[in-house]
Amino acid sequence: MRGLGNAGGFRVMIEATGEANYDALQGQADAIVAQANKQTGLVGVFNGFRARTPQLYVDIDREKVKTMGVPLTDVFDALQAYLGSYYVNDFNRFGRTWQVNIQADSEFRIDADAVRQLKVRNADGDMLPLGAVADVRESAGPVQITRYNMFPAASIAGASLPGVSTAGGSKTNTRASGTSRAKRARS
Repeated sequence: MRGLGNAGGFRVMIEATGEANYDALQGQADAIVAQANKQTGLVGVFNGFRARTPQLYVDIDREKVKTMGVPLTDVFDALQAYLGSYYVNDFNRFGRTWQVNIQADSEFRIDADAVRQLKVRNADGDMLPLGAVADVRESAGPVQITRYNMFPAASIAGASLPGVSTAGGSKTNTRASGTSRAKRARS
Protein backbone atom coordinates (compact mmCIF):
# COMPACT_ATOMS: atom_id res chain seq x y z
CA MET A 1 0.00 0.00 0.00
CA ARG A 2 2.11 2.81 -1.33
CA GLY A 3 1.66 6.07 0.55
CA LEU A 4 0.38 4.57 3.81
CA GLY A 5 1.25 6.90 6.67
CA ASN A 6 -0.19 8.92 9.50
CA ALA A 7 0.26 12.27 7.74
CA GLY A 8 -0.65 11.62 4.14
CA GLY A 9 -3.23 8.89 4.46
CA PHE A 10 -3.33 5.77 2.32
CA ARG A 11 -4.55 4.50 -1.01
CA VAL A 12 -5.60 0.95 -1.84
CA MET A 13 -6.25 -0.28 -5.38
CA ILE A 14 -9.03 -2.83 -5.97
CA GLU A 15 -8.45 -4.65 -9.26
CA ALA A 16 -11.05 -6.08 -11.66
CA THR A 17 -9.33 -9.12 -13.10
CA GLY A 18 -10.58 -11.12 -16.05
CA GLU A 19 -13.59 -9.73 -17.87
CA ALA A 20 -13.99 -6.15 -16.59
CA ASN A 21 -17.30 -5.70 -14.80
CA TYR A 22 -17.42 -2.11 -13.54
CA ASP A 23 -20.57 -2.64 -11.47
CA ALA A 24 -18.88 -5.51 -9.61
CA LEU A 25 -15.74 -3.41 -9.18
CA GLN A 26 -17.71 -0.55 -7.64
CA GLY A 27 -19.70 -2.94 -5.46
CA GLN A 28 -16.56 -4.62 -4.10
CA ALA A 29 -14.85 -1.29 -3.46
CA ASP A 30 -17.96 0.13 -1.76
CA ALA A 31 -18.19 -2.96 0.48
CA ILE A 32 -14.55 -2.59 1.54
CA VAL A 33 -15.09 1.13 2.24
CA ALA A 34 -18.18 0.34 4.37
CA GLN A 35 -16.16 -2.17 6.41
CA ALA A 36 -13.17 0.18 6.71
CA ASN A 37 -15.33 3.03 8.00
CA LYS A 38 -16.56 0.75 10.81
CA GLN A 39 -12.99 0.05 11.96
CA THR A 40 -11.47 2.08 14.77
CA GLY A 41 -8.30 3.81 13.73
CA LEU A 42 -9.40 4.67 10.18
CA VAL A 43 -11.13 7.88 9.16
CA GLY A 44 -12.52 9.34 5.93
CA VAL A 45 -12.23 6.17 3.85
CA PHE A 46 -13.90 6.66 0.46
CA ASN A 47 -14.18 5.19 -3.01
CA GLY A 48 -14.16 7.72 -5.86
CA PHE A 49 -14.97 5.16 -8.57
CA ARG A 50 -18.49 5.23 -10.00
CA ALA A 51 -19.54 2.68 -12.62
CA ARG A 52 -22.69 4.45 -13.85
CA THR A 53 -22.03 8.17 -14.25
CA PRO A 54 -24.55 9.77 -16.67
CA GLN A 55 -23.02 10.45 -20.07
CA LEU A 56 -24.02 11.36 -23.61
CA TYR A 57 -22.97 9.09 -26.47
CA VAL A 58 -22.64 10.79 -29.87
CA ASP A 59 -22.48 8.54 -32.95
CA ILE A 60 -21.62 10.67 -35.99
CA ASP A 61 -22.94 9.38 -39.32
CA ARG A 62 -19.98 10.18 -41.57
CA GLU A 63 -21.94 9.47 -44.74
CA LYS A 64 -24.60 12.02 -43.79
CA VAL A 65 -21.90 14.53 -42.86
CA LYS A 66 -20.34 14.17 -46.30
CA THR A 67 -23.72 14.20 -48.12
CA MET A 68 -24.87 17.38 -46.33
CA GLY A 69 -21.62 19.20 -47.11
CA VAL A 70 -20.44 19.56 -43.53
CA PRO A 71 -16.70 19.19 -42.94
CA LEU A 72 -16.20 16.46 -40.34
CA THR A 73 -13.75 18.64 -38.41
CA ASP A 74 -16.52 21.26 -38.05
CA VAL A 75 -18.75 18.67 -36.36
CA PHE A 76 -15.99 17.79 -33.89
CA ASP A 77 -15.16 21.48 -33.33
CA ALA A 78 -18.85 22.24 -32.67
CA LEU A 79 -19.08 19.39 -30.15
CA GLN A 80 -15.91 20.60 -28.42
CA ALA A 81 -17.03 24.23 -28.33
CA TYR A 82 -20.60 23.53 -27.17
CA LEU A 83 -20.01 20.66 -24.73
CA GLY A 84 -16.45 21.14 -23.55
CA SER A 85 -14.72 24.41 -24.10
CA TYR A 86 -12.81 25.96 -26.98
CA TYR A 87 -9.88 28.35 -26.72
CA VAL A 88 -10.39 31.51 -28.81
CA ASN A 89 -7.60 33.92 -27.91
CA ASP A 90 -5.97 36.06 -25.21
CA PHE A 91 -6.37 39.75 -24.44
CA ASN A 92 -4.61 42.16 -22.13
CA ARG A 93 -6.58 44.24 -19.65
CA PHE A 94 -5.73 45.78 -16.29
CA GLY A 95 -2.11 44.73 -16.66
CA ARG A 96 -2.99 41.05 -16.95
CA THR A 97 -3.46 38.58 -19.78
CA TRP A 98 -6.93 36.99 -19.92
CA GLN A 99 -7.82 33.83 -21.84
CA VAL A 100 -11.04 33.64 -23.85
CA ASN A 101 -12.79 30.24 -23.94
CA ILE A 102 -16.27 29.57 -25.25
CA GLN A 103 -18.82 27.00 -24.10
CA ALA A 104 -22.59 26.57 -24.42
CA ASP A 105 -24.62 27.48 -21.36
CA SER A 106 -25.68 24.43 -19.30
CA GLU A 107 -29.32 24.52 -20.46
CA PHE A 108 -28.16 23.93 -24.06
CA ARG A 109 -26.11 20.83 -23.20
CA ILE A 110 -28.09 19.30 -20.34
CA ASP A 111 -29.52 16.29 -22.21
CA ALA A 112 -29.54 14.47 -25.54
CA ASP A 113 -32.47 16.47 -26.97
CA ALA A 114 -30.71 19.77 -26.28
CA VAL A 115 -27.46 18.56 -27.88
CA ARG A 116 -29.34 17.42 -30.99
CA GLN A 117 -30.52 21.04 -31.46
CA LEU A 118 -27.01 22.55 -31.41
CA LYS A 119 -26.01 23.88 -34.83
CA VAL A 120 -23.15 23.28 -37.24
CA ARG A 121 -22.54 25.16 -40.51
CA ASN A 122 -22.39 23.32 -43.87
CA ALA A 123 -20.38 24.32 -46.95
CA ASP A 124 -23.28 26.48 -48.26
CA GLY A 125 -23.33 28.52 -45.06
CA ASP A 126 -26.59 27.00 -43.78
CA MET A 127 -26.88 26.01 -40.13
CA LEU A 128 -27.87 22.38 -39.50
CA PRO A 129 -28.79 20.78 -36.17
CA LEU A 130 -26.26 18.22 -34.93
CA GLY A 131 -29.13 15.73 -34.73
CA ALA A 132 -29.24 15.74 -38.56
CA VAL A 133 -25.74 14.24 -38.78
CA ALA A 134 -25.36 12.42 -35.46
CA ASP A 135 -27.28 10.12 -33.16
CA VAL A 136 -27.12 11.48 -29.60
CA ARG A 137 -28.29 9.24 -26.78
CA GLU A 138 -27.97 9.08 -23.04
CA SER A 139 -25.80 6.36 -21.53
CA ALA A 140 -23.89 5.64 -18.34
CA GLY A 141 -20.37 4.53 -17.57
CA PRO A 142 -17.26 5.37 -15.57
CA VAL A 143 -15.87 8.89 -15.98
CA GLN A 144 -12.33 7.58 -15.70
CA ILE A 145 -10.89 4.09 -15.68
CA THR A 146 -7.71 3.76 -13.66
CA ARG A 147 -5.43 0.85 -14.47
CA TYR A 148 -3.30 -0.87 -11.86
CA ASN A 149 -1.08 -3.82 -12.80
CA MET A 150 -2.72 -3.61 -16.24
CA PHE A 151 -6.22 -4.22 -14.80
CA PRO A 152 -9.10 -1.75 -14.36
CA ALA A 153 -9.07 -0.65 -10.74
CA ALA A 154 -10.91 1.44 -8.14
CA SER A 155 -8.86 3.60 -5.81
CA ILE A 156 -9.84 3.66 -2.14
CA ALA A 157 -8.35 6.47 -0.08
CA GLY A 158 -8.48 7.32 3.59
CA ALA A 159 -6.42 8.18 6.61
CA SER A 160 -5.61 6.82 10.03
CA LEU A 161 -6.44 8.65 13.21
CA PRO A 162 -3.71 10.65 14.94
CA GLY A 163 -1.63 8.33 17.09
CA VAL A 164 -2.21 5.29 14.89
CA SER A 165 1.02 4.06 13.32
CA THR A 166 1.50 3.02 9.70
CA ALA A 167 1.61 -0.63 10.79
CA GLY A 168 -1.58 -0.18 12.83
CA GLY A 169 -3.35 1.46 9.89
CA SER A 170 -2.20 -1.34 7.61
CA LYS A 171 -3.51 -4.04 9.98
CA THR A 172 -6.85 -2.22 10.33
CA ASN A 173 -7.08 -1.86 6.56
CA THR A 174 -6.36 -5.57 6.12
CA ARG A 175 -9.13 -6.44 8.60
CA ALA A 176 -11.54 -4.21 6.67
CA SER A 177 -10.78 -5.92 3.36
CA GLY A 178 -11.22 -9.35 4.95
CA THR A 179 -7.97 -10.79 3.57
CA SER A 180 -4.25 -10.22 3.69
CA ARG A 181 -4.60 -8.65 0.24
CA ALA A 182 -7.51 -6.51 -0.93
CA LYS A 183 -10.18 -8.65 -2.61
CA ARG A 184 -10.37 -8.48 -6.36
CA ALA A 185 -13.62 -7.71 -8.13
CA ARG A 186 -14.54 -10.52 -10.46
CA SER A 187 -17.20 -10.60 -13.15
